[in-house]
Amino acid sequence: RPARLPPSMEGAAAAAEAAAPPHAEEAPPPVALEALELPQLRLGDLGEENLRACCEELGFFVLANGIPEDVVARATHIARRFFVHNCKSSCRSRANIPRGYIGVNKESFAILAGEQRPNDLVEKMRMGPPAVSAELMAENPYFAHPEAAELLAPNVWPQDRDGVGAELKEAFEALYYCFESVAEALLPPMERAFGFEEGTLVGALDFENRERHASILSANLYPSLRGRKVKSGQLRLAEHTDVSLFTLVLHTDDVETPAGGGLEICPPQSTKWFRVPDSKHRFVVNIGDCLAYWSGGRGSSTRHRGSLPEKSDEGGCRLSFAF
Repeated sequence: RPARLPPSMEGAAAAAEAAAPPHAEEAPPPVALEALELPQLRLGDLGEENLRACCEELGFFVLANGIPEDVVARATHIARRFFVHNCKSSCRSRANIPRGYIGVNKESFAILAGEQRPNDLVEKMRMGPPAVSAELMAENPYFAHPEAAELLAPNVWPQDRDGVGAELKEAFEALYYCFESVAEALLPPMERAFGFEEGTLVGALDFENRERHASILSANLYPSLRGRKVKSGQLRLAEHTDVSLFTLVLHTDDVETPAGGGLEICPPQSTKWFRVPDSKHRFVVNIGDCLAYWSGGRGSSTRHRGSLPEKSDEGGCRLSFAF
């Protein structure tokens, strides 16, 4: 379910919900798409005009990775260990609360586009701001808002005797803070690029009070499809736009397989889909609905999806982190 829009965005039209036609049991083989190279920017030298052009024209760009390699490597290692460990069941996500583990075939991003599709072929481990706890929510009036329970819930970690849960918590919190720093550094250039008053976006996310923003770090494992029946219309991530200001996605090094499968986008004013080559050691950044709305439609919240491998029985698994 998409996150609710903040009060300053009240009045925006809700996405219409339309049921998709019934699906056949088997999916046709994916079609190879033309590759589309995204514009590349550097965090310390964005250039307001370049940044604005990327946000307005395509809504996607590649950003040089500012996260230490050892932090990413550690989070990647423990994430892969977690996804094959039986401790997953001890931290399952509760309904509508994006915290903890959720398995394959349990949710569909198609709902963000107002559609009904088969559930996505991905499993996730998600967390929010590390500082949020049940005790903090009980004693701080800020968290008394009815929507706080969904947007600002405490994190849920696995309980096990092998130390996976403790290591996962430590590694993911370190990665979360790194993603948070990159996102925070992007906000002032975004303000200047779109002509916002200084502090508009920084104040909206309230990074000074780091427990108050609702940013989610999600480790997404797209499992091998070998031997799995894939329904018609089913994808690793259904077609959607993000509801956020923007999203940062970091692919791990060992995700590429000969069969491929990965990010695909449909540029604005187009009906054609393009494959986006993996960007190792770099972020893929895309504009979300919130920034598109706040910018009066100048920012482009572009449709995208996670495709299947061209040969379902040969596709390896992929791991990425999204913030």
